[in-house]
Amino acid sequence: NSKTKMIFEFLKFFANGGFLGIIAWALQQAIYYVLGGDTPEKYAIASALTYVPLVVVNFVIQRRWIFKTSGLFPRFLIANLLIMLLISALSPICRQAVNLVLGPPWGSHLGFIFAALLGSIPSFLIKRYWVFRKHIKNH
Repeated sequence: NSKTKMIFEFLKFFANGGFLGIIAWALQQAIYYVLGGDTPEKYAIASALTYVPLVVVNFVIQRRWIFKTSGLFPRFLIANLLIMLLISALSPICRQAVNLVLGPPWGSHLGFIFAALLGSIPSFLIKRYWVFRKHIKNH
């Protein structure tokens, strides 16, 4: 049924996000330190730049493996921009929250991960219902 299909799609979406998330985390950390990471603004910039090289790869994976349909790439770009802005805004807050709980430097290492986890649900919903909605095949 459609509810089971959506749950299965979210699990694949989450697994894909986890895999790409590991790549994104390493890239975000590298960019942050190249920028001389020591401010919330540099952390947010590094988070935003992390998404740029992963957008095309992610679209192909979502199109072929998760939603199994062509989708609309311009909408995918807009959706990614919105999620990138959300996660870039959340990452300094998550960084600070982790620092408050675990102490520095843990926030710099884990803040982006928590922001990305929080952003995964709205990301899935936007992609499923706006980017791939008209194109979802009924299996």
